Amino acid sequence: MRIKFIIWTAFAAIFWLGVNAQTGENSPKQKLVRGLNAYELGRYAIAYQELTSARNNRKNLGEADREVLDYYYCLTSFELGKSDAVEKVENFRNDYPKSVYLTSLDWIYANIKFNQKDFNKAVELFRGIDVNKLSNDEQQEFYFKKGYSLINIDGLVDVDFRTGRIIDAPHMMEAGNDLKKVTVNSKFYSSSVYYLAYIDYFRGDLDQAQARFTQLTNDKAYGSIVPFYL
Repeated sequence: MRIKFIIWTAFAAIFWLGVNAQTGENSPKQKLVRGLNAYELGRYAIAYQELTSARNNRKNLGEADREVLDYYYCLTSFELGKSDAVEKVENFRNDYPKSVYLTSLDWIYANIKFNQKDFNKAVELFRGIDVNKLSNDEQQEFYFKKGYSLINIDGLVDVDFRTGRIIDAPHMMEAGNDLKKVTVNSKFYSSSVYYLAYIDYFRGDLDQAQARFTQLTNDKAYGSIVPFYL
């Protein structure tokens, strides 16, 4: 994963500097090194404790170290489900607008907003992400979640097709373009096919909708739903 590589590169660099720096065991530098080490081992509570302690004396760290510290502070907050994780990401974006870690944090932030069903903000963040910096699996997730978010912004998910209600759907084409990029070997493929059929149905392209819904006839997640549309 490319983002994981960026994280590991930051960890390796700061660890080397920490080992070679003439600092005490309880210095901010050493706390940062211990925090990063704990994070890599999946000990997020310990990492958060060390990083929080390091941040209390952040004035004794160099600019690069402070950036890494704040980055991992955001990551551990996300891993631990801290209620202020989003606020921390916002602060990082404001403090380091040109950071190489922004793609990673924007991806995390966009997923937080997606899970919170704040689809307008999620789309704003997704649009700002350089998808080429994501891993292949993350790219597949990106295209599905962005497409699904756009559908929700237009309100199509809430449409009752039997009423024939006409609504404005300016994001439908963009949503369709994203969903079409999800490949057959992705875990998001069936969901993407379903929502592409959903868009076809909404637009009145019933032949295409039928073809896509038919693909899902035996699907575990959607097999019981598609007969209604067919």
